[in-house]
Amino acid sequence: ICGALHGVSAINPQLKQTLDEVNQLDFARYAVALASYRQRREAL
Repeated sequence: ICGALHGVSAINPQLKQTLDEVNQLDFARYAVALASYRQRREAL
């Protein structure tokens, strides 16, 4: 859920790299998707 409130740029780059490596995924993709969902919900 990191990045959902302030975007992926708010995540420490070293932490993001660790998350990507340990979880074997593109963490930025999830952060962007969650931020987009949040923006849509706030627009209602």
